[in-house]
Amino acid sequence: MFLVRRRIKIKNLFVLIILLWFSAGSSYAGPLQKALEGWRPAILRGIVMDASLKSKYIIVNEKKIFLVNVHLGKVTYKTSVMNLDGRILSWNALSRGREVIVKGSAIIATGRSNSIEMVAKEIYVLPGTLSIYDDKRVKNILAKPATPW
Repeated sequence: MFLVRRRIKIKNLFVLIILLWFSAGSSYAGPLQKALEGWRPAILRGIVMDASLKSKYIIVNEKKIFLVNVHLGKVTYKTSVMNLDGRILSWNALSRGREVIVKGSAIIATGRSNSIEMVAKEIYVLPGTLSIYDDKRVKNILAKPATPW
């Protein structure tokens, strides 16, 4: 009797671990999967209003921007954060109050709001004193549409 109960507990624990493993991977891949299924190029320029790097998103001009660092199959999908010269920066450069240009795919948020969100492929952190209309680097960034990974 004791052995049967122990097997049931181990089996239940194993099933629970499998379910948690798959749900954790698929829950984060949701926005990325939506973006890859129907790529809608989007560019957004604005100020970082909030940054939750643990939850992998930032808020720019009241739009939720998902940051990506996922391995699906043999492909790695990662949001690149860089300055205007193309030098890679860490995600910590996405602090509140920084001006950025976000390139990625627009997605429709599920739920009651049906608001537009983005999955970021590239984020350019702008220097504080830059006039975006005079800088050729910014014009080049804005001229090229966002492409899938």
